[in-house]
Amino acid sequence: MSSPLFRKILAREAEEGLDVDRRCFASPPSSRHQPQAIYLSVCALNGETWMLPWHRFDSLRHFMDESGEKLVLQFAGCEVTLVGANFGEIMELIAGSRLEWVRDLPADYRTQKKPDDPFIERLEVRELVADGNSA
Repeated sequence: MSSPLFRKILAREAEEGLDVDRRCFASPPSSRHQPQAIYLSVCALNGETWMLPWHRFDSLRHFMDESGEKLVLQFAGCEVTLVGANFGEIMELIAGSRLEWVRDLPADYRTQKKPDDPFIERLEVRELVADGNSA
């Protein structure tokens, strides 16, 4: 199960006619009053959800390895790793603190997307201790 806040976000987007079932990320609606997201909601397939405040975001690392394209987001106290493909749009949203939520999707969803669409096939959240290593 996902968090009540994440379910509320999905319900809002469904009301707006957005295809939320097949999306792996989103930004908040544009608003003069709230130009940026306050939190990043990270929602795993297993139902775990983390709410990370953007004001605690520290850095981003983007690279490729044998498992695919990776984004590593460093927040105070934790590290979020996204594995997938075509992360350009997601990186733009991160740069402006406009990424509202991310989630990983089952691998078979990838065939239902355009080849150049962003896709998160796996995510991991690790808590960090004071020296920056995982707990």
